[in-house]
Amino acid sequence: MNFKDKKLFIGMITTVCILCLVGLSFTNACATSQPKQNKASFEDNLNKFLDIYKKDPDIESYEPYYQFMWNLDRESRIQLARRLLKESNGKIVYFASNILIQEGHMAEAIPALADILTSGRDESDLRGRFAYDWVHNPDEFYAARIINNIFRYFIRNWTNYTDVEQARAYSYMSPILNLDSHATFSADATERAIQNIESKFPKK
Repeated sequence: MNFKDKKLFIGMITTVCILCLVGLSFTNACATSQPKQNKASFEDNLNKFLDIYKKDPDIESYEPYYQFMWNLDRESRIQLARRLLKESNGKIVYFASNILIQEGHMAEAIPALADILTSGRDESDLRGRFAYDWVHNPDEFYAARIINNIFRYFIRNWTNYTDVEQARAYSYMSPILNLDSHATFSADATERAIQNIESKFPKK
């Protein structure tokens, strides 16, 4: 190989190296910008959902909310539902809780559902339709499983509630568990009543 050929060969190698470096830099830049795209996508989903709610906040059907949610991928749906638990409106929180339950994250939804009841938002925001769709689930024990988890949450957190919150929780539990509505709350009696309901569940 003469001097001219060597010079040409070295020039070709240099060009290839430069192109590789440029390509690597572009790839790194794309990877670095990816989290920003994800964050923007989440904010966009949040704003779109809230816009759907604001268009008709009094609608009784959750169908428009579900249509939007089920068009998202599962990860985005769960992420958005977790964020919606922080909303003040009980209807949105209730809907988001249902999404989490359906996706297998009931434990995350229970505190928010319990708070809807103790705050009175089941009447002010849901207009008494709390658990309505659970009762109409094809699984006849679906509602009982969720409600029992809420009741156990009440038991664990009873001393943290105000007198008003305790009264609301007890008034919700007493007819379902056949507790004496005039009796003082008893964690043991409440737990026994829950277990009595669970004894009727089908064996796994």
